[in-house]
Amino acid sequence: MYDVRKEQYVTVIREMIRNENDMTNHRLLWLLVFQGFLFGAYPRAESAGTLAVLAISLVGILVALSAFTVLYRSSRSEVTSIS
Repeated sequence: MYDVRKEQYVTVIREMIRNENDMTNHRLLWLLVFQGFLFGAYPRAESAGTLAVLAISLVGILVALSAFTVLYRSSRSEVTSIS
């Protein structure tokens, strides 16, 4: 009936939390790397014109909102899986 023996519950839950923390760290790292690329592309876009600046800004905002949504859902799943 159970996939895991009772004496292994603590170990399994600890590994689940560790995995979720690793995934959160990876998501934040990718967000920071992408924002760094956008920050580096901004001066080039500024010399290209207003439309390029608007596009870079819009992409940055969308990526930040997407990352926020994923991280928020990740934190909520962590809370519900523990309690």
